[in-house]
Amino acid sequence: MMRASLMLQRRLARLLELLLIAVMIGLVATTAVQVFSRYVLGSPVPWTEELARYLLVYLTFVGCALAIHEHAHLRIDVLLVRLPVQLQRVIGLLTTASLLITAVLLVWYGIVFTELSWGTVSPALAQSIAWIYVAMPVTGAVMACYLVPQLIDRVAHWNDYPRADADGDEPGAASPARQEGAAS
Repeated sequence: MMRASLMLQRRLARLLELLLIAVMIGLVATTAVQVFSRYVLGSPVPWTEELARYLLVYLTFVGCALAIHEHAHLRIDVLLVRLPVQLQRVIGLLTTASLLITAVLLVWYGIVFTELSWGTVSPALAQSIAWIYVAMPVTGAVMACYLVPQLIDRVAHWNDYPRADADGDEPGAASPARQEGAAS
């Protein structure tokens, strides 16, 4: 069961990576068309600015979901690492739980906003604004799919936290680069 869950999470992460690549290519291409048409041709293409804005929304939400999977969100742990380990565990659990609550709220209110905006049409693209809002519930659900196992793992392996970070260092430990900088 756990192995199947991990495999599904990895496949979903790969899909998110590919989607991010496609959205980024679309964003760069759309922006390039906008710049070329505005400064070379002297007449901007009206839909490019709106499309670039919407692609940036998708880039943000999909990137957030992928960052949750990879534990890659920015964190400043200057204070956290100075706390007792037991308190670090509690804060880690509360952080994961609050992220899960936020993901559930994204799903809930994303559905509400999507339904409310279905009849509204974007001015330049002439498409329903709901296609923009649909990013909220979809990526919120993906975030929740990543956060539930993380929360279960934190509870099931309570004594193993805090774990070493991706570099193998304990949280707050000086990295080799920081140690070299301190030596000079």
